[in-house]
Amino acid sequence: MNEIGGWRLSKKLGSGGNGIVRLAQKGEQKGAMKILRYDSPKARNRFHDEVMSMRLCADIPGVLPVLESQVDPDEPGQKWFVMGLVKLLTDQLSDRSGLRTVVQAFAAYAETLAAMHQLKVSHRDIKPDNLFFYDGGWAVGDFGLATFQGKKAVTGGGRKIGPIYYLAPEMLNDPGNADERCADVFSLAKSLWVIATGQHYPLPGSYDLDHSAFRIGSYLSGERGVIELDRLIASATAFEPSRRPSMKLVGEELRAWLAPNVEISMPTNIDFKEHIAAIEQWQHSRARAAKSQKVRDEAIRSLTNRLSDYLNSPLSNLKNLIEKSLGITTTINKNPKCGFLELRVEVPADQDRLAFIILILDLNCESFPAVNLQGRIILEWRNKAGFINLIWKRCYEFIENGADEPIKIDTLRAEMTEATLKALSETLSLIIPSHKIEHKPKLVRIKVHDEKGDMLSGVSLRFIDSEGITLAAAKTANGIVEVALPTLKNVVIFVAHGSFNSTVVTLPDENLLVVLNGDPRSRSMICGGSWVSLAGLKGELAFVHDEIEGGIHRLYVHLKELSGNSGAPGAVDLSIGKPVRLKDNAGRVAYMTPRAVIGDNYLIDFEHAGDL
Repeated sequence: MNEIGGWRLSKKLGSGGNGIVRLAQKGEQKGAMKILRYDSPKARNRFHDEVMSMRLCADIPGVLPVLESQVDPDEPGQKWFVMGLVKLLTDQLSDRSGLRTVVQAFAAYAETLAAMHQLKVSHRDIKPDNLFFYDGGWAVGDFGLATFQGKKAVTGGGRKIGPIYYLAPEMLNDPGNADERCADVFSLAKSLWVIATGQHYPLPGSYDLDHSAFRIGSYLSGERGVIELDRLIASATAFEPSRRPSMKLVGEELRAWLAPNVEISMPTNIDFKEHIAAIEQWQHSRARAAKSQKVRDEAIRSLTNRLSDYLNSPLSNLKNLIEKSLGITTTINKNPKCGFLELRVEVPADQDRLAFIILILDLNCESFPAVNLQGRIILEWRNKAGFINLIWKRCYEFIENGADEPIKIDTLRAEMTEATLKALSETLSLIIPSHKIEHKPKLVRIKVHDEKGDMLSGVSLRFIDSEGITLAAAKTANGIVEVALPTLKNVVIFVAHGSFNSTVVTLPDENLLVVLNGDPRSRSMICGGSWVSLAGLKGELAFVHDEIEGGIHRLYVHLKELSGNSGAPGAVDLSIGKPVRLKDNAGRVAYMTPRAVIGDNYLIDFEHAGDL
């Protein structure tokens, strides 16, 4: 067979379980044609799925392109497709490429895979043989095992999926219930270790850095920074999938590792190169000599104190600026109930009711040494209805003492200062408006679209006054809704949609544009006053908002046939902007986050831990 689909075929480039690959040329264009080896319904469906997954990810940099194909399983004839002509990763790298070039390649692979995960596509076959160099950049190929929504061929239960030497443990016996994104992280980390060390195969299991055989420095002499890579690989190969970093975090850590270091001038020209790896290994061995819970707790306590000391400085500067400019009370609290550091700004309000702008910094070390540092700003207006609103939220993941830690913390420092000042300005405009708002009726016209500019239908909007009374409720048609209101003074609008995160409008005008954002797992809803259910979970929730003595408001949720935060069913306390883990009797999990509350009205965001 010398020609297929106008492509002239020549030498064989390789073969796999489902096809043979040959060099192909049409005119001046060259490519690699993969031809289906076996003609069966299952084989045709798998071949079709491979091309569909690549086309689904065609806009992602680093995905090997499909130049032409004939893969429709329902049409007669030979099945084939043509890919770009590539070089293997191992062929592109030379003996003198060095560790930096290896990390550059794997940072690019991680970014490509992270973008695929955002589209709910998992590769499931990551190994060095499927990592390539194409058209001047690093590319991921061979999507024969990739999974995505609408896939025709489904692997039967109990069958392992993926490359055996690089396979995550959960993919051996129960791939149907595994999170394949976590498995991709595991396989990429194993591949990085193999290429970095020059070994033929990865060592089995999770990487225990107390043993020298797992450490990159045992195979490389004089390379700086191998300990940071070792920490990342150890975290990414954790036995428990939930303890591995996301693919996005892997890419960020590798990019941070590549960032240039500031050179320090030395008084004399002394070459310590041959000792660097040995010293780093010695320091690492000392730091991780014991694995007891006591040692882990001490490491977390040390991290908390270090971050608290570092972040206290910008908070103090912010406190002084607000007090000097406005003359209002501002306090900094360490180890508050809802976070490890807090800035509280007291905003005077009418009728002897106070309002507070609260900046909370919260540290989550459940997956230590992978750390989640969250900053959020909350408006707490202690009026009659008790309006509490999440104004700003950012989450940063990093490996403790990893290359990306200082970058993420400095970014948070800058963002939280700007966001606090902006939140304070908006709050003053809401609570103490600088101009008189007329009480006559208003016709409000609202447009709602997503981040791409597409108008959204079925968006729920609830218009609520400062006493918690619902003035109107409506849904958009073709992205637009018009509502007549008695006034715009102290009106808050809750906005929610079944496929996007929610938002709150606190200073509406007569013509309003609202933009909703989210990812494939995002959901939001408006509820209050009755039992509700979350899509995909069996069970019900009832949200409660009580005023305690002194204008303090208590938020909690009652659970029916659900457990919250790994506890028993019943009542669970809520904090605005802080997720609650929900699990039903079938083992399905979702994360529910209260976004805002006023009176009996709750605005809720939630996302599923898996595809339900």
